Amino acid sequence: MWWVLIWIVLALGALAFLGLLGWRLIKQVIELGRELGRSGEKVATALEPVHEAYRPEPPVLLDPAGTTAPGLVGPGAARHGA
Repeated sequence: MWWVLIWIVLALGALAFLGLLGWRLIKQVIELGRELGRSGEKVATALEPVHEAYRPEPPVLLDPAGTTAPGLVGPGAARHGA
């Protein structure tokens, strides 16, 4: 009969140990969320000054005979398969 008590004590000890590990993991996840929030605020303030839209420069090797950069519309467009 005493072996039943030993198993109960062992099971309760294991449950307590797993509970402590779970609590520690929950605390780490909460701290990670706080850190991500702080990092997000820093990134948001760093990106605020960027208001203009991105416009790529024309390619260096663009045919100067009449094609225009992004859409290749003009006399040279047929040569490029557009």
